[in-house]
Amino acid sequence: MLIGPVAPVGQASWFSTDYRFHTLYPSFLQPLSKNHWTPLNVARKAAMFLAEKGARIMEDMQGKLKDFMNDYNKEKKYTLIFTTGTGLDYFLYKDSSLNITSEIVKGLNSKMK
Repeated sequence: MLIGPVAPVGQASWFSTDYRFHTLYPSFLQPLSKNHWTPLNVARKAAMFLAEKGARIMEDMQGKLKDFMNDYNKEKKYTLIFTTGTGLDYFLYKDSSLNITSEIVKGLNSKMK
């Protein structure tokens, strides 16, 4: 088990030392760290790698969506197409009969095959 002083909450980052990071795990898991510990610097590198990879994936997906929407709208001639969802739902009223989400999902799915 890792040994070290613990600063009171708020006085030091949970990610400032291996020991503080280790204390985030429930006490019943902490004894396993002798065999399964990942040093904080390795965890940081892994997190950065995954964040960068995730950002590249999102950029790729957004590019594909934008390209699809441009093609889709050549025929439909919508003036605006809004997205709604967690953190994005800015409409106080929307006519659900005008929702084209299922058409977009179907079209994207057929292009991704």
